[in-house]
Amino acid sequence: MSDAPVGFHAQQAVEKALKAAIASRDQDFPFTHDIGLLAQLCQDAGLELPADLADADRLTPYAAAVRYGLGDPGAVATADALRWAAIAIEWADTRLRSDS
Repeated sequence: MSDAPVGFHAQQAVEKALKAAIASRDQDFPFTHDIGLLAQLCQDAGLELPADLADADRLTPYAAAVRYGLGDPGAVATADALRWAAIAIEWADTRLRSDS
């Protein structure tokens, strides 16, 4: 089975979680799927990301590759992809609840 569907949906979960946290700080973000850039924007907004998300930017290639058919994004372990998604969602949920 291809890693692409899991990688794509995990990338989307991490991307949306980071964007939600950035937006909760009334900060703008560009139209991007780049998790590394979004992580930097989180830090710029004073949001410290969990260390466990340090390698989550490995999901970035899945956003365009799967959606736009741009080739093989490379392999990512399903367990890693799902772990990053869960951590990002839990982290954003905690940020959003503490900001409200």
